[in-house]
Order: sequence, then C-alpha cells, then structure tokens
Amino acid sequence: MVPVHRGMRRTLLPLTAAVMASATVVAAADPPAAPIAHWTLDEPDGDQARDAVGGHHGTVHGAKPHEQGVVSRGRLFVRSEKNHVEVPYHADFDIPSFTMSAWIQLTKPPTYSGIVGTRHGGKLELGRWYLVTYVVDDATKECRLYLNGDRKKTIPYKGTPRLMKRGQKLLIGCSWGTEFMDGVIDDVKIWNRPFAEEQVRELAMR
Repeated sequence: MVPVHRGMRRTLLPLTAAVMASATVVAAADPPAAPIAHWTLDEPDGDQARDAVGGHHGTVHGAKPHEQGVVSRGRLFVRSEKNHVEVPYHADFDIPSFTMSAWIQLTKPPTYSGIVGTRHGGKLELGRWYLVTYVVDDATKECRLYLNGDRKKTIPYKGTPRLMKRGQKLLIGCSWGTEFMDGVIDDVKIWNRPFAEEQVRELAMR
C-alpha cells in the first residue's frame, strides 16, 4: 500500500484507511462486479479473518467478535490495544486501480481512524453505521473518497500507485504506524477495478 506522495498518503486513511487488472473505467450502467476479496469479519471466534471469495485469509490481532454488524457480526477494534487484521501480500492486490469498501461504526470520537490501509478523519457520529468507499482510478489519475455513496473528496495524483507491493501487508483496522481504529468494522471488500459514481451509490443501497 504505497501512496504516490505525502499529500495522497495523508488522505488515504493510508477502507487507516490506504486494489493487475486493466485501468479501464467500468461503464456506469454495469452492476458492481464480484470482488476479488471479501472479509465478512463474522467469525464467532478464533484468530483468522477468512476471505469469502479469494482465499486471502487474514490474521486477527486482538479484534473481538461483535454481535451487531451491518450484515451479520463484525469485529470490534480498540485503538489503545492496537487491534488489527493482517493480510499477507498476494499478486491479486498488486494493482494500480481498485475499489475498496467497508462498513464502520465508531465507538469513540475519531482522530485519524484506520480502516483498511486508509484513514478517515472526518466528523462522524458515534454508534452510527457508515459505508466508506475508496476508489483509485489510474486511468483518470484520481483518488475518490465516498461516504454512504456520496463523493466527499477527490485527489488528483501523478505516477502509478499500487494497492500493495511484494513484502507489504494489508491492514484492516489500521492505516500505518499508530493509526488504529476505535470502532466496529464489517464486510470489507476489494474490487480490481475503479467503480463509477452509480456503482458506488449502489453499494450503499444494499
């Protein structure tokens, strides 16, 4: 999860929150394709976060099962305990264009809350569920951040980013360094293409 420059890194939540498919923009009329990774985070116990579609299983570090997720259960992350889920490198994630989404519910006032290798520092209500979606579109050289299907920020960039490079790890509940999450995360997904506006809105309606 390597940002192109400092400004981009600070905005990437670097789902904390900072997936090789083509960089072609998906047609707006197309329905969202199947994700290449989907962590439901609804395991009742254990230290494994299973990928329901791609086999990219993660290791849970401290995050406890939480009964009230959006879809089913979620995982409760505690910032002071550095809770996170660690997913090892896979070539499926070594891509320049992608869409990532996660449902989050904050349990403490946010600082820079790490989500999925990305960060969100906006003003969110405690106890309310939000769908955070992040799109990196290398064809248009744009990073787009959405909250509940509405675009909140667009960041132009130069160069070619990658969701992940060999030797790196994808972190759920942390962006980088000490930027961990205080809250519940549920239903994390990654697609290997940049979604159009209509497709992002459709995610929030499901």
